[in-house]
Amino acid sequence: MIELVHADLGYRGKLVTMMENELNFGLNFSSKPKEMKGFFPLRQRWVVERTFAWFNRYRRLNRDVERTTDSSETMIKISQISLMLNRLKPNPLGPPFHYKKTTV
Repeated sequence: MIELVHADLGYRGKLVTMMENELNFGLNFSSKPKEMKGFFPLRQRWVVERTFAWFNRYRRLNRDVERTTDSSETMIKISQISLMLNRLKPNPLGPPFHYKKTTV
């Protein structure tokens, strides 16, 4: 069950109203520290951004060509299965997979 939703500061208006009136979730707005300038990855949002990047690497998900939500959901699952299989048995000619070390 969803208990807490992380949102960007751009969604403060209607999202807050909808959460109060219709849904029973906690709401957390994440923003970078005020002293930081430029790009600063936030832990809560970085997971989502990374996942969207993985989706976009799978060609069929670059455009919305599916006619039904079931078909779209299936293509997302197939793309993630493909990603996992490539990590289990990577292409010997390609670069080795490793998670990048971050300071966050």
